[in-house]
Amino acid sequence: EEEALLYACNLIYLGNKVVMTTCGDRLPNILTQKGYEVFTTDLSCFIQAGGGPHCLTNNLTSGH
Repeated sequence: EEEALLYACNLIYLGNKVVMTTCGDRLPNILTQKGYEVFTTDLSCFIQAGGGPHCLTNNLTSGH
């Protein structure tokens, strides 16, 4: 539940690289054991606004 509240599933992955918000050690360790290279970053201010790492990569389009 704690990881979910920190938007841990709202991540970015490219091949075996994962970028995710800081959410403790449990999930990053699991992903590392499964062969992923995990990068965590503090996105607490962005999460307070309702977004996560994946949201940071969304394109904005005009006219919609």
